[in-house]
Formats: sequence, structure tokens, C-alpha cells
Amino acid sequence: MRCVKWIVEISREKDLTINLHHVMDFSSVQMFEAVMLNTGAVVHSYGEYLEEAIRRICPIRWKRFTAFMLLAGTMI
Repeated sequence: MRCVKWIVEISREKDLTINLHHVMDFSSVQMFEAVMLNTGAVVHSYGEYLEEAIRRICPIRWKRFTAFMLLAGTMI
């Protein structure tokens, strides 16, 4: 989680391309803009990033997660 701070700091100065093999925890960052190159999706928050990552990485789990969130009355 320490590297998130540096990713955000550096990205304020220049564009970055990061190749992630896991879902990184950007929850400490309130707002940001990122393009997920493998899908073309533009995300502006950790919630949007997480939603897109889960949808692409685990489509079956995404359906279960969405159903759970709808039942709980909250969506990201």
C-alpha cells in the first residue's frame, strides 16, 4: 500500500503506465483518473476501478457481488 502514495505523487507530474497482476488498493486516494488499457474503461475513483477490475478478472464472482450489493441496498 505504500507504493500507492508514490504512484499518485508521480502521476501528478507525468502520465504513468502500470502493469498490475492484482487488484491494487487505491482506497486511500479519493479521486483520480485512470484508463484501464486492457478494457479501455476510464475510472475516476477506487470504487469504479474495483468494479471494473472485478468485472474483468472474475465475471462469475462479479455477478454474485452485484446481486449481493443489490440485496444489501448499496452499489459502488
